[in-house]
Amino acid sequence: MEVKLVKAFLTILLLLSPFNYFSDFGHFLATNRFTHVYPPRIDPKLSHVQGGVNVYSLYNSEPAPMGIADYGIGPNGPYIRNTSQVLAKAHICSLSVDSSINTDCVSAQLNVVLSYCYNGNQYSIWLQDVALIMLFNNTIKFIDNIWNLSSVNANVTEVKGKGTLCTYHGVTFYYYCANGYPGSPCVFSYPLNFCMLINVSENSLGEPVAYFWYNDGHGWVNYDSVTFLFPHSRNVNITINGYQYTGSGDFYDIEFDIVGPGGGTCAYFNNACVYLYLYYWNGHNFQEIKNAYNFGSDTGETSNNVIASGYYIQSSGELTSGLKAGQGSLAQIWSSNQVSIVKVHTNIKNGYVSFSKSEWNSTLPMYKFCGYCAIITLYPGNYNVIILNNQGKISGESYVKLLGGREIQTYCYHFKLISPQSICIFYGENNVEYIEIYGMGYANLSLKLPNSISYVDNFTPFINGKEVVELILIPHVLYCSAEGILTVTLSSGLSCTSSFKIVSTTKAIEVCIKVESIGNTLPEEPKIKVQFPNGSIEEITQGKYLLPAGSTYCLPKCIYENNQIRWILNSSNEGKFTLQGEYTFYYYEEYLVNFSFKVIGSSYNFTPEVYYYSAGKLNESLAGLIWADYNSTYYYQQCINYGKVRYISFNYTGEISSFKAMTTYYQQYYVNVNSMAPLYAEINGVNQSFSSGWFNYSTKIIIENVTFYPCAYERYIISSVTPSIAFTVNSPINVKVSYIIQYYLEVNAKIPVYAFVNGSNVSFSSGWYNKDDHIEVENVTWYKCPFTRFIITSVSPSNFTVGSHIIVNVSCLEQFYVHVNAKIPLYAEVNGINESFTSGWYNDGICIHVENVTFYPCAYERYIISSIKPSSIRLCKPLNVTISCFIQFFICVKSKIPVYAFVNGSNVSFSSGWYNKGDHIEVENVPFYISPKERCIISSPLPSFTVENHTVVTLKTIIQFLVCVISVIPIKAYVNGEETIIGTSWINEGTKIEVINYTYYPCKDERYVITSINPSSTIFVNSSVKLAIYSIKQFLVCINGIKSWYNAGSKIILNATIPIYEVGEFIGTYNVSPGSVIVVNSPVVERLVENLNYVFIILITVAVLAISIIIFIKIRK
Repeated sequence: MEVKLVKAFLTILLLLSPFNYFSDFGHFLATNRFTHVYPPRIDPKLSHVQGGVNVYSLYNSEPAPMGIADYGIGPNGPYIRNTSQVLAKAHICSLSVDSSINTDCVSAQLNVVLSYCYNGNQYSIWLQDVALIMLFNNTIKFIDNIWNLSSVNANVTEVKGKGTLCTYHGVTFYYYCANGYPGSPCVFSYPLNFCMLINVSENSLGEPVAYFWYNDGHGWVNYDSVTFLFPHSRNVNITINGYQYTGSGDFYDIEFDIVGPGGGTCAYFNNACVYLYLYYWNGHNFQEIKNAYNFGSDTGETSNNVIASGYYIQSSGELTSGLKAGQGSLAQIWSSNQVSIVKVHTNIKNGYVSFSKSEWNSTLPMYKFCGYCAIITLYPGNYNVIILNNQGKISGESYVKLLGGREIQTYCYHFKLISPQSICIFYGENNVEYIEIYGMGYANLSLKLPNSISYVDNFTPFINGKEVVELILIPHVLYCSAEGILTVTLSSGLSCTSSFKIVSTTKAIEVCIKVESIGNTLPEEPKIKVQFPNGSIEEITQGKYLLPAGSTYCLPKCIYENNQIRWILNSSNEGKFTLQGEYTFYYYEEYLVNFSFKVIGSSYNFTPEVYYYSAGKLNESLAGLIWADYNSTYYYQQCINYGKVRYISFNYTGEISSFKAMTTYYQQYYVNVNSMAPLYAEINGVNQSFSSGWFNYSTKIIIENVTFYPCAYERYIISSVTPSIAFTVNSPINVKVSYIIQYYLEVNAKIPVYAFVNGSNVSFSSGWYNKDDHIEVENVTWYKCPFTRFIITSVSPSNFTVGSHIIVNVSCLEQFYVHVNAKIPLYAEVNGINESFTSGWYNDGICIHVENVTFYPCAYERYIISSIKPSSIRLCKPLNVTISCFIQFFICVKSKIPVYAFVNGSNVSFSSGWYNKGDHIEVENVPFYISPKERCIISSPLPSFTVENHTVVTLKTIIQFLVCVISVIPIKAYVNGEETIIGTSWINEGTKIEVINYTYYPCKDERYVITSINPSSTIFVNSSVKLAIYSIKQFLVCINGIKSWYNAGSKIILNATIPIYEVGEFIGTYNVSPGSVIVVNSPVVERLVENLNYVFIILITVAVLAISIIIFIKIRK
C-alpha cells in the first residue's frame, strides 16, 4: 500500500509544475472540542477600516487557515466581485495530522460571505460548507455553519432550515450535520476526491436562501437549504470585496482551507499531499480565482507545519494550491498578471469546454458552460480547445496562445473539409482544385491517390479559422479514373476525411449544377443521371463539373420523403448541357394537405373552394386532399350567403406548415333591434354594444338594463324587453324595449340628511327620483364620528313634489371634540379669553393658545412643560392636545472651589440648581488654580449618583504647591519618609522633602557628583519652591594602567622619561607624543609605547664612520 501511495504521489508531482508564491502570515486561537462549531476569527478594530483591506491583518504566520483564498485584492488594488455560486474541489493523495485536541481529524472548509440589503440595512452572513475528515477510521461527513458578521457578536436569527440554533461564547449561530445521506458519513480510501458547493438565491417572497451541497463520489447532494426570513431583500450575493471589512472585522472573501476539526482547533501536518481548487460562477461557468492566496482568514480553525504553493497541471493548465508538510509562510501564490483568462465563444448554447497542450483525451478536465460562452482561468501557454455537447460529442474546436496577465478571446469552429465530390481532370495539364478547411490550430494534410495521379499543394501547418488549399492534380495516363482520400489531422488529435472521384476526359465544358430547395433541405441529394456523348452514363450531384459538351441529363421529377412530403421540380427534368455556365433546378417542398372544414350551426349543404400554391403557382380546388407548397399561403372561400342566413369563416387563411388545414364556418342569423336608446348586452358572456346585425347560431344574448340619459338631469330606465331580456339566436328575431322617466335631485349638504319620501323615512341625498315623488326633509343632528358633529341650521326647500330637476340646500354648523391629555392643570387663551383649558366640544375655526406654565408641588420639586402638541390651534378637526412634562429636583452643591462633573456623560460646570429626574452625575476632581504655582483639589470621595430627589453635595479640598526641580541627573529624596525619584510636580501643602546626596553613574566611565543643593537638602512645602541641585561631570582617566577621575574639561600633560636612543608615543584615546596636553571631554585611556630611535642610531653610526675615515687618511699621509 505504501509503495502505491508513493507511486501516486510521484505521478502527481510529474504532472505539476511549481508556481511562484510570496510572503508570510498567521495567528493563535484557543481550542474547543465541539466539532460542529466552526467560529469566525474577528477583530472589531477592523470593522470601520475603509480604503482597502490588509490580507495579513488577522494572520501573518502559521498557524493559519492554510489552503486557497480570494480576498478581492489584485495587482491594481482592491476589487469587488458578486456571484451566486462558489465551488471547491479537493484531491487528497495522503494526509497525516495531529490536532490540538489529540485526535487525527481535520476539516476542509469552504467559507463564503452572503450579503444582502434589508430595510435599508446591509447584512453580512458567513456561510460554511465543512467536510469533517476523520483520519483514524478514514470516514468523512459534511456539516454546515452560519454566523452573523454584520456587527461584533451579532446573532443568527430568523432562519429556517434543517439545522439548529446554538450558542457559542454568548453568540448564536446555526449548524446542521448531514447524517444518513449518500456519502455522509462514509468510509473512503486514498486518493480522496470530493467537491463542495454553496449557492444563494431569492425565493418568491424575496427572502435570501443558501443551499449547501457536497459530492464525494455518490453524486451531488443538497443536504441543507437555509432561508433567511427577511422578505423583499435586495442585492442577494456571495461577495468578494477588497475595499472593506465586514461589520465584525472579517473579510469579504471566499476561501477553501484544510484546518483543525472545529472549535478553533489547530491541525499539525506530519505528512501531506493535498491539492485544492477554488471556483466562482461567472454567469456562464465555474471559473478559477484569478488572485489566489495560500491562506484564509475568516475561520478560527488553523493548520501548522504546512507549505502551500501554487501549481498548474501541465497537460491542461489548471491551477491548484498544493499542500505538503513543512514550515511554510503565508503568501500570494498567483495573481491576475501572472495567469491568463480565455473567453471562448462557443457554437452551442450549453455543453463542455476542455483544454489540452497536446493530443486531447476525454480524461482531461471539462468545464460545463451555458449561454454560448465560457470564461476560464489557466496557466499561460498554447492550448487546443475542444467543445463538447451535453452528450459528450465533439461539436467544435479552437486553438489559443495565452500570455500572463492577458485576456484572450477565441471563437469555436466546426472542424470540417469541403471538397468536390468528383473532379474532371485533363491529361497533360496541371488541374487546379480548391479544398476548404474550417478549424483552428496546427494540423497536417495527407492525400491518398493512385500512382497514375500526382499532386502538389500549398497547405500551411496552421489553420486560422478557414484555410483554402490549392491542389494541383497531374494525371500521367489517359482516361484514368480514381478515388482521392483527403485527411486533415489537428494537433489535438481530431481528424477529418473527405473522398472524391476523379475522372478524366479530353474535351469538356465547365458547368455549375445547383439544386435549390424551396422549403426544408432535401431528404437526399438528387442523383443527376448524365449520359456522355460516348454513351457512357454516370450519376452525379450538384456542383461544378467539366463535362463533354452535348451530355444529357435527367433529374427525378419528384423526391418523396414519405407519402405526405415530397419535393417537386418546377421545370422539365430532362435536358442537355450545351453551353458552359450555371444550371439551377428548383425543387418545391410540398405537403399532402387535408383541407377540411367544419360548420357551427344547425345544418349546411356546401363544400368551400380552396386557393393554394403548387410548385410556386396559384391553384383553385374544392376542399380535400391537395399537394401544396410548404410555407405557402392558402385561402378558403370566406362567406357563403343564403339570404337572411349565411355561413362565414374568420380563420379562412394560413400557411402550409402541417398536413392538416382546417377552417370553421359559423351559421349566422339577422337580429332586428327596436329601441329608443342605445342598448348593451352580454353576448356569449362578453359585454358590448347591442344593435341590429348578424349573430352566430346559438349565440346567447342577455340585454343589460343600462339607463339612457338624454341630459344630465333626466334619464330613461328600461321597464320591459320583448320577447325577453335573455334569449338564444336560433332564427331571425325582432327585439322591442320599453322605458320609464326619472329626474335628478341635488342635495347640497356637508352631512347625511334624512327625509320622508312618499311617507317612508329614508336617507336623503343627491340622486334620481321618480316623477311625482313627495319629499319632506327632517332636521337631524349628525355625528360624523364620536369626535365630530354637525347641527342643521336651515333647509330650503324642505317640503316638495318631484316634477323637475330641484336643488335642496342644507346649512349646518360643525363642531369638534378636543381631548386634553395632561398630568397638571392647564390654562389657555380661547378666542382671546384666558381660562382653564379642559376636554370638551369646540366650534370649527375657534383659536386656542395653550400657555406654558410651570407647576410647583413643593419648594424643591417642579414640573416643567417640555412640549405642547399642538400649542397654538385654529380648530379644524377633532384634536388630542398632549402635554409632555418632566420632573426636576433642586441639587445644593457646597464647595470652596468651582466644581465640574459629567452630567449624563457631558462635562459641565456643576453648581447648585435644578436637575432633571434620572440625570446621572459624576463629580470630577478638576484642580482649581489659585495661581500658576498654587492650586486646590478635591480631597473627599467623588460622589456619583442619579437624581431621584432633593440632594445636598458637600466637597472637601486640599492645597498643593508646584515644586520645580532643576537638575541634570535624577534626584532621589525622602518624601514624608518614603524614598522616591522626584521631579517638577505638585506637592501637598506641609509635605517634608529630604534630598539624598549621592553620586550618579550614567555608565562605568562617567559620573556626576552633587556639589550643592539650593535652598537646602530638607524643605517643608508651604509655598511654591524652586529646588536646584548642582553637579559636576567627571570622566575616568587611565594612563599607563593608573586610573583617576577628572572633571570634564580638565587638561593633562602626558610626561615621560625616555633614553636618547629610544622614542616614545602614548597610544589610546588621543595617540600623542610625550609632553602633549590633552583635554578630558570623555573617558581617556593612554599607554606609553617605547621603540628604538633609528634616526639617532644611524646618525651616530655615520659620524663614527666619518671620523674613522678621516683618521685613516691622515695616517696614510
